[in-house]
Amino acid sequence: MPIAALKKRFREAVEMVIDMARHNGSQLPENMPSLLREYMWREPNENGQMVFVRQSSLEPCFKGLITSLERNSGNPYAKSPLKETLDAIRSILREVGTYPHWGLGILPDLLPRAMLEEYFDGVGKLIINDEEIQRTCEKCIADLKSDTAQWQSVYLVSSFSAESPFNLGPDIFLRPVKVNDLFKFGEETGPTSLSHGKPVPGTKDWLCFMEQTLTKEKFCTLHETLEDVVNALHLSVDGRVSFELLDKSTKSPYLRCGRIFGGIATFTSRSGISVHLSDDGIQRVQKAFEQISSINSSPSGDLALPLRRLRTASGRRDAADHLVDCVIGLENLLVPDKSESSYKFRMRAAALLPESFGDTPTRLDLMKSLYNKRSDIVHGSKGAMNDIEKSCQIAESALREITFWFLNEGQKIGSRAEIAVKLDEAIVLGGAAIRNSG
Repeated sequence: MPIAALKKRFREAVEMVIDMARHNGSQLPENMPSLLREYMWREPNENGQMVFVRQSSLEPCFKGLITSLERNSGNPYAKSPLKETLDAIRSILREVGTYPHWGLGILPDLLPRAMLEEYFDGVGKLIINDEEIQRTCEKCIADLKSDTAQWQSVYLVSSFSAESPFNLGPDIFLRPVKVNDLFKFGEETGPTSLSHGKPVPGTKDWLCFMEQTLTKEKFCTLHETLEDVVNALHLSVDGRVSFELLDKSTKSPYLRCGRIFGGIATFTSRSGISVHLSDDGIQRVQKAFEQISSINSSPSGDLALPLRRLRTASGRRDAADHLVDCVIGLENLLVPDKSESSYKFRMRAAALLPESFGDTPTRLDLMKSLYNKRSDIVHGSKGAMNDIEKSCQIAESALREITFWFLNEGQKIGSRAEIAVKLDEAIVLGGAAIRNSG
């Protein structure tokens, strides 16, 4: 049985590492050599301003032992008889299962080192623990034999708070940052991952945990799910929340192919204040997320393009690009047949927008102005950038309001084409009411 052979060889490797530590002068059995770790996070000062805080800590860990051994006598993994024992472990593991091939980071040849690190950090001492040896071997074999790998992405959520932690579906969870998170995600590791810089967690921030189980041939696609989260927040509440990737990796230490963090932040809106969700607000976001997820997973995806435009517009730095995205999203919702689009666009949009956008003539003028502004930008007309920021705010708010209506009321009527017919009928009925009033 592979487990028996693996357990025998791995126990030998543990004994050899302990023997190396003994000859290196480490105190046994209680003390694991320490490693100096550097941490950084943000917290409010006495004036309430968020400032950077740095802290160093000497922490016992297996990497500390390896660092100590390397400093005194060279790479321990390259020395006999440990090298031969690790080679034997590799040979056993190659026969028991499959390893993901994403072309990133750790190779299967490094699995024995991962096992040693998991074992010693688990027991926390330089000792033999047969139960922990058994558990380590069983977990490694089970992960290699599995057809799937479980991914986890953790996002730093800033300018955001809520009455309580909450879930979005079974695989997404949002909660405030805890003290342990500052050390887990605030460690300064240097620019060694596929990133543009590591985000710095703050004591006032929240975290968004997302999990996904995939076959080992597929790379994690959790960023696409993040877009659904962002849209759900945007549709449910005013304000601007940012999401930055703190960590993305496989959960199993034996399937790990490196870590990814950083990159470009994702925002719920191009502008706005920080967001606080009440209990009712949490329920609105949960409902919107469920609706959006259902739309994106359906074959027709009738609202997929407008939702994508809403999401893309929120991340635009250029005001002209932002406005064009918003108007294209509105046009896709309101004029699915594309005929006489300018007239139908403003009439149907004015009919659906709430009174907060003004009375009926004002709403008609606003929508006509947005449509013309989009055309001016696309064709490079003179004056296209006049009052562009104000137009951007109106366009994003209009797209948000009308998309929200389509999600909650429109789907009761039918497709976008069926809704367009109903809107036109309602407009004609209104005109008939005026004629008959005379």
